[in-house]
Amino acid sequence: MKSKTILLGLSFLLAASMACSFGARKVSPTASPIAIMPATEAALSTANPVQTDTPESAVVQATTAGSTVPTSATRAGEIRQWAVSATASSEYGNPDWAAAHAAGAPDVTACADDSAAWASADSSSVAWLELTYATPVKPSEINIYQTYNPGQIVKVELFPPDSQTGYVAYSAKPAKVDTCPQKLTLSVNDLGPVNRIRITVDQSVLGEGWAEIDAVELVGVK
Repeated sequence: MKSKTILLGLSFLLAASMACSFGARKVSPTASPIAIMPATEAALSTANPVQTDTPESAVVQATTAGSTVPTSATRAGEIRQWAVSATASSEYGNPDWAAAHAAGAPDVTACADDSAAWASADSSSVAWLELTYATPVKPSEINIYQTYNPGQIVKVELFPPDSQTGYVAYSAKPAKVDTCPQKLTLSVNDLGPVNRIRITVDQSVLGEGWAEIDAVELVGVK
């Protein structure tokens, strides 16, 4: 009787132990879900940068320098020449500040309101200066000597002999600049023979003072 009671007791304990084991599995915690975060706009921008096309080389390249000393170096076959005459849409006076002062080699050596350079009649106007050269050449370079308030040149046109139709070799917006006097150099290619240059200045941003040009050099081959 005693052994039967013990056996029953052992069976009861085994059943209770199994029940506890199944209960433990039921209440085990569930794993947390993995959160998927959307990519930010900044991340997308970094991953896919926008490519900007590089512009093609222009026919004319412009550089500036703070010297008014004429360049003497000449490549083989090149002719360097100063204008033999000059006219303008207007001039501040005559002979002082007349268009004729832009013909020939530079003679103003400092940044100054100098009567030996060309200046238009009105300091806030748009005006043009046209220079004529003795020998028509295929241009490779143009050097413009600005001796007072440089930075106002907005267009440079080149004309073949006996033609009223020209090439626009340079265009820009007027701007106040610190370098004065200043030589504006235009490197030109792929043009036929020319013997006239027309320079347009827009002085509307100056407020006071004139844009003055002392000389213009034409470089090229016959």
